[in-house]
Amino acid sequence: MTKKDYPWLKDYPEKPGWHLDIPNETVLHALNDVVKKKPNAQAFDFMGKTYTWSDLADMVDKLAVGLKNTGVQKGHKVGIFLPNSPLFMVTYYAILKAGGTAVNYNPLYASDDLAHQIEDSETDIMVTLDLEALYPKAVKMLEDTRLKKLIVGKFTDMLAFPKNFLFPIVKAKDKAKVSFSDRILNLDEIMDNDGKIDIPSLNPKDDVAVLQYTGGTTGTPKGAMLTHRNIYANALQCLVNFPDDQDHYKMVAVLPFFHVFAMTVTMNLCVLGGMEIVSIPRFD
Repeated sequence: MTKKDYPWLKDYPEKPGWHLDIPNETVLHALNDVVKKKPNAQAFDFMGKTYTWSDLADMVDKLAVGLKNTGVQKGHKVGIFLPNSPLFMVTYYAILKAGGTAVNYNPLYASDDLAHQIEDSETDIMVTLDLEALYPKAVKMLEDTRLKKLIVGKFTDMLAFPKNFLFPIVKAKDKAKVSFSDRILNLDEIMDNDGKIDIPSLNPKDDVAVLQYTGGTTGTPKGAMLTHRNIYANALQCLVNFPDDQDHYKMVAVLPFFHVFAMTVTMNLCVLGGMEIVSIPRFD
């Protein structure tokens, strides 16, 4: 096809190409690719603590194994009830690597909204943090909904020194008290494995990677079924707008990762392009 066939192309910018070739791939392929290309490059900056691509990939593999050991199988729904943080990104990719479907939850949800989405999406396992803004609402869902297990990480594990030391003292009211049990699981214990993961066979065109709840401004949010190829294609369509001579771009992640906009243009785009994410935990 030429511009003669599509006369409106003369008014379009050069990028992105009208006939962009989009491979039948997944974002897991993109993550593996960037780890091979730049394993020691800085990939994530969270309040001063940094992670390389190798760091993140190792965490993804260990959490993926942990999720499978917890019972996650292909097609199982796993909730992400987290603020912008390295754990959000690690959890998202670990769910996909375990063969599950990620369900993004707004960390500002009231209990009723949380309960509705858990039931509607059929979420049985959820990952959250030991923060007062999250944990009490999440643990309540174990009694009020179909939610079977809650995996809880330590917020201080993501902080650099001395913030990790000072946070429990200076921000004591923000830290929740967690009582671990057979249904409330410790993230550290879940990830205590060798990280050797057997990825289930995935069909990028048909298998659902993410249940993205949307449309809340016009009523009860509905879950949009996004396939692996869909989210890969969407991120690639954004990436091709960037200059070809990419060195070490940085993306400030202000938009919340649970929203489809940030999931695409911040998180998945940065993985495809090998860009560093500088994360803001909440909008200020």
